[in-house]
Amino acid sequence: MKQIDGNNRLWQVDLTLTGDTDAELHVVTGHMREVIYSGAEEWDRLGTLLFQLGEFDKAQEVYDILLDQTRTDYRKSPIYKMLGKVKTGQGEYKDAIAYFQQSIEIQQKILQPTDVDFATTYSNIGPVYLSMTDYPNALSYHQKALDIYQKNSSFKAS
Repeated sequence: MKQIDGNNRLWQVDLTLTGDTDAELHVVTGHMREVIYSGAEEWDRLGTLLFQLGEFDKAQEVYDILLDQTRTDYRKSPIYKMLGKVKTGQGEYKDAIAYFQQSIEIQQKILQPTDVDFATTYSNIGPVYLSMTDYPNALSYHQKALDIYQKNSSFKAS
């Protein structure tokens, strides 16, 4: 994919034809559908796709637009979480933590303390601290996530 003539709205995409019987293609497209359609809106899906493709700068642009257009905290929290993931992918760890913290601040207002969304956010923060070689904080956030998973009845073994 490349930009044409410096036009921000015109891109060239080169595609390679493949057959319907390509087993590897079926596995990849099935996984991508699962990941992409977890977002409710088209822009969410585009941001998720760009993130999955490693196009972090473009994904950030999409999520910045979404954030500007979103009015409710309920919708802002997952956007901040995705921006944290994007910043992690870009290697901008302090910014990633700041976005994850913004997501947590909103979650604290609208969710129960044992909600799994907290655990997933904490699980995202742990590896960031690990990348920064801040092992005590990495362990702390992984432990917070584990504690919530253990308290949440949907994750307990029957």
